[in-house]
Amino acid sequence: MGTLTSGGNPIAGAQSAALGTAIDVARDPKGEQFEDQRPKIVTVYSEKRGVQKVIPWKEGMTVYSARRAARLTGPVGECEIERGDETVKADFKSVLERGDVLRFQR
Repeated sequence: MGTLTSGGNPIAGAQSAALGTAIDVARDPKGEQFEDQRPKIVTVYSEKRGVQKVIPWKEGMTVYSARRAARLTGPVGECEIERGDETVKADFKSVLERGDVLRFQR
């Protein structure tokens, strides 16, 4: 699995993917909601290691499986999930939703 990039910058790539989705119209002219428009990705950060990866999201993906998909090995410290405007503490069994941002402290 590779890192989504934009001009060699993985952060810009993630922002481009998120912006493209945000621009999509969330309702049709009759006011009915469309299917979930969030990108089918999870962004994984390890701030201390300076790692940022964008990986494909899958139904039932956990923090542990996202960590493995991002190829983070060794101790990674505590983690948090940023979901919309919320930030929640997580453990390796926490289930991720599409569009989540996963931050490891080490």
